[in-house]
Amino acid sequence: MSSLQLWDRNGASKGNCQQFLNPLDSQAGAASLVHSNDKWVTAGTLPPPSQTPKLSDGNTGKAHQTSTDSPTYTASPTRVQTTRYLLNYGPKFYITGIPANNPPVFTQPYQDNPANGPIYPSFVPKTDADGNDLSGISSAGGQVPLAT
Repeated sequence: MSSLQLWDRNGASKGNCQQFLNPLDSQAGAASLVHSNDKWVTAGTLPPPSQTPKLSDGNTGKAHQTSTDSPTYTASPTRVQTTRYLLNYGPKFYITGIPANNPPVFTQPYQDNPANGPIYPSFVPKTDADGNDLSGISSAGGQVPLAT
């Protein structure tokens, strides 16, 4: 079995994940971006504006906020938690780059503990009623109903 056969493109399968797999092919979008970048380098034509979701345009939110935007999409929390902190490597680390505390000091419990420093929130793209991201590059396969 080749490594390409190991990846299942069946959109009705969740595989080992909580959400359904993405069966869409991204090659058309990637080829279009390569063409735009080539025109930018060779002819000075600016590439299209970024489609990355941003907080400033309202296309991202915390996971529990985005799931209420669409009745069919539920991004329920998993057992895996990730908390990101501004780590305490010592008083002058962020000025000199030299750590005084290595590894950084942590207070138990690790998850969601403000004693470990400021917590950076995690944001995800907002979705439409079908569960597709509102921002980003839309492919033709994602814009038509399934089985058409």
